[in-house]
Amino acid sequence: ATIAAALDTGLPLGPGFDRIEKAVEVRVLLEALPLCRTDHARERISVLLAGHSGVAEAIAALPELVGFLSAADRNLRNSAAYAIATIAGRAGAAAALSAEPNLAAIIRDHWRSETDAVVRDELQAALGVLG
Repeated sequence: ATIAAALDTGLPLGPGFDRIEKAVEVRVLLEALPLCRTDHARERISVLLAGHSGVAEAIAALPELVGFLSAADRNLRNSAAYAIATIAGRAGAAAALSAEPNLAAIIRDHWRSETDAVVRDELQAALGVLG
């Protein structure tokens, strides 16, 4: 809850963000996601999950990250797409699809309807990983 509250402020955390990235377990980040009140906090946790050393555990976030692809906030959509591509790339397509069996089809549908070029590029990267 503390992580979600800190990220919900929208204030730059600087070294605090680096500490979260290095010290916080994936389980804690996954528990914080539903507690986030802002898209900014969801976006930051998406980025943290993408780069976390516990990629095997981060796979569990894929269904929630997929839900963020429908957000009105462009930064959240972009970071969610980035996190999906990164987690799937690091864990492997088979592992990603085990967490969300329709992942490739869902990403493809979002890619077709996405109007932002940067988000589309991240979705394309995810499709490249998933095959």
